[in-house]
Parts: sequence; structure tokens; C-alpha cells
Amino acid sequence: MRVDVVGFKILPFSGVEIGEVFQSLENKTDTEMSLQIGTVVPYFTVVEGWIVGQLIRFRSNKKSIVSKRDENGDLLVDKQELASDEHGTEVTIMALNPSTLRGVFYSYRGAVTPNGLKRIFQYSFSEIRRQKIKELRNQLTQFGDKKVVAIDKRIQASFPYDFDLKLLSTPRDVDQVLKHFQEISSVHVNSEDALSKAGFFSPLEAYSKRAKFEFSFERNISQNSLKSALKSLLNPIQSFQRTKAIRVIGLAASGADLDLVVGENIENFGKLSYDDYVELLPPDKWKNFASCEAVSRALSVVKEYSRVFGCPPDEATWRKVGMSEMNHRSGGY
Repeated sequence: MRVDVVGFKILPFSGVEIGEVFQSLENKTDTEMSLQIGTVVPYFTVVEGWIVGQLIRFRSNKKSIVSKRDENGDLLVDKQELASDEHGTEVTIMALNPSTLRGVFYSYRGAVTPNGLKRIFQYSFSEIRRQKIKELRNQLTQFGDKKVVAIDKRIQASFPYDFDLKLLSTPRDVDQVLKHFQEISSVHVNSEDALSKAGFFSPLEAYSKRAKFEFSFERNISQNSLKSALKSLLNPIQSFQRTKAIRVIGLAASGADLDLVVGENIENFGKLSYDDYVELLPPDKWKNFASCEAVSRALSVVKEYSRVFGCPPDEATWRKVGMSEMNHRSGGY
């Protein structure tokens, strides 16, 4: 089984700070969370300015089957069962820049999915948002003797529910698609900001959610020049909001019709075998994950692709002081 190092980004959100989300997650470290994706035990800390996390997911099955051949060459059945206090376990390691909200995580079948990763962050985001809404509602309803109108509208304006997480694609995405074409006949672009770059049509921008453009090309143009122009059209670190954001139509080298989509197949920032991945995980206790080789390699990836993930800011600019840290600073326990 293959393990991919996948890039992701958390879209900018309102009313809640990343330091508050991190503090909430940090407070949940080593506690079992029952989510739609199952039971997850999160661990979060900061390493070299990066938010690093480890998500332990318990499998629901207690039994497994192992096969081996006996001395006669017959394939034997070995039914194994975990003890009542044991859990089949999958683990996801991640690293996130708290400034750009971009990071990577190890992804494989059975581990926490991208949607599961989103739900972990979303859980804390929603928790903080609910508390802030409660506080704001109390403030608005207790504003002297004057009645405050349209409370819900004011709350929605202050705390819109706009949290989302998307996968990133690597710069190889465009090349992976274009290399299959001998001749490109047309390109279809579906983009939220297309009109702002469309010149003549820009007056319609204020009334439009998305815009679609179709570019048809002459057959006698230089295909190499066309491909270079197409590459410059795309931001290589863009995470497309629709899988069919950029569609390329033309002919393959064989002469067959070809219709491919940029961004449909998410590229990764590395890959390794599951067996090798297991060797990179903590050797004894899960709480010691921050010093394991899997975290070190994830940090190496985000540093190598700094143009994609950026450099982490000073902790003091975003991190909130938790109760345990306040006690430590004040000499408490």
C-alpha cells in the first residue's frame, strides 16, 4: 500500500483566529473524539514554528486474518483477535503553516481522509464560533434599555460560517496534463475571478459568481508556445474549487481525441510504502510524535516547497496562551 504526502490549505475564515483553533485542538490532545469519521485521538503541538498534528483513528474491527503456507505448501488460515483494550490503529501526521494556512499530511487508505482532516479543524472552529456568538448575543441583548434589532443578521455578519479545507495541487499538474497532447484545439476555463481579468466583460463581475471561457486555437500555431502560455495562465499552487476548472481538448500523439482536466487528479509532494511509513512513526508512545521521523520529513517537504507553503511566523504573533502555559509562567502547577 502506498502513502502519499498530500498538500492542503485552509481557506481564510472570519471571526475566529488560527491561534484559537490551535489552542482548542491542543487542549484535546490525547482525548478520544467521537466524530462522523469514527473515534479519533488527536495530538497537536508546535515544532519550529509549524503546527504539527497526529491523528490516531481506531478501526472498528477487532478481528483480522493472516495467511501463511505450511511445510506442505498449503495455505493456512490464522484468525487473530485483539484484546478488549487493544485497537487496530491508523495514523495521520500533518504539518501546517499558521500564517499561510497551508500544509501537508500523510494520506493512505484507512487513515483520516481529507474530509476527516477538515472535520477535525472544523470541530474546533465551530466550537469557538458558538462560544463567541453566545457572548456577542448576550452583549447585544443587554445593551442598556435600548432594544437591539436584527441581532441574528449582525451575528451572521460578524461570524459567517465560512470554514473550508481544500487539497493543493503541485506545479506538475499542468505538465502532467499537457504532455499527453500532440495538438491542443481548445481550452475551457471555469473560474471565480475570470471576469476581473476579462477586460471588456469586467462590468459584469459584481453580478457573477463564476464565469466560463472557451478558447479555440488555430491549427498552424506553435504547440510549444501555446503550452507555455497555458502554464503561465495557471497558478501552480492553486487549489481548484471545482475539479473541472480547466479543461483541455485536442489530439493525442496517436491521433485519438483527448479531453483532460487540470486539477482532477491531485498530485502529491512525495510518496512511500506503508511499511516504510510505519517505521517513521513514534517507536513507543504516541505522545512523543513530535520528535519522530515522519514529522521531520513532513517539515522537510514544506521547507523545500517554501514558495507554496511559505515560512512560519513567530509564535508570539499568532499563538494564544493556554491555561497550562499561564500556570507555568506564573509558577503555578
